[in-house]
Amino acid sequence: MRLCGDWLYWLLTELAAPAERKEREEVRPRVILVDGTSLGETGGTGDNRRMQLAYHLVAGRLVQVQIGDRKQAETLVGLPEQPGDLFVGDRNYGKRDNLVAMDALQAATLLRFSPQHCRLEQADGTTFAVIPWLQSQKEDREICETEGYAVQDRKRVKVRVLALRLPAEAAERARQRVLARAKRKQQAVRPETLFLAGWVLLVSTLDAGDWSARELFWLYRHRWQIELLIKQMKQVLLLVQLRSHHPETVRAALLAALVAWALQEEEGQALLRQLASGLEVGQENLVQAYLPLLEQWEAGELVEEARLSPSLPDTFFR
Repeated sequence: MRLCGDWLYWLLTELAAPAERKEREEVRPRVILVDGTSLGETGGTGDNRRMQLAYHLVAGRLVQVQIGDRKQAETLVGLPEQPGDLFVGDRNYGKRDNLVAMDALQAATLLRFSPQHCRLEQADGTTFAVIPWLQSQKEDREICETEGYAVQDRKRVKVRVLALRLPAEAAERARQRVLARAKRKQQAVRPETLFLAGWVLLVSTLDAGDWSARELFWLYRHRWQIELLIKQMKQVLLLVQLRSHHPETVRAALLAALVAWALQEEEGQALLRQLASGLEVGQENLVQAYLPLLEQWEAGELVEEARLSPSLPDTFFR
């Protein structure tokens, strides 16, 4: 079983690809959606293994399935990148090291980020204060944009900071979810956190001459496809009992389960059909397109935090 991992990985990537994959793979730049999830072992804590997926959006195929232990961080470093690739990730990937590392490899990034976890600088080297910048924007502005710099290990990368304002009612619902979440955890909520709940923040190294801010928000909207992919996969993975602690055996067992999933689900083709039949940019209100995602993001982040809490029983994650 341990020796089958690479073959099962190849088989999975082939099965998860649509028939017209070869033609679509030639499209440049590649748009790679990245996300991760936690998996438990028998008698474990519920987060013993981490699985990270990289999904080629245009070709509709997996380009990497990485399985490691609970210490494996969600990172863009080490992914099978090519010059010109665009990597799209959520707040777990919205870090300075990812921005700087991908820029050094001539790959672009489009990441959701939190100012608390991704410190940016201004041109003069001072800290870029996101909240005062947002507070200075006119109330009728739906999308705001400015420039900043990601600095890591003396490397300095120019980035675009993008903000999408939520309608008043949606922003208030988001703040109520933040308050309810803090109440469950018996924590105080800072005013800055409540303020930021009314915005969707993105950071990108893409050139403004090639991609407008509105286009980038529409593109990031499609990152939800990989979350749907993982949700489908976990319906099978949650049935898998990992009876070994050997890394290669665990990897092979999980890949075998995903092959079983791929034989039942033509997810790649379904996602492409959904995109092909979707609306063109501008035909649907951008803010309204984001509203269904907000509660899903909040729920996913809540589960991630609960997973790390020792006070919850293992069955919570199963």
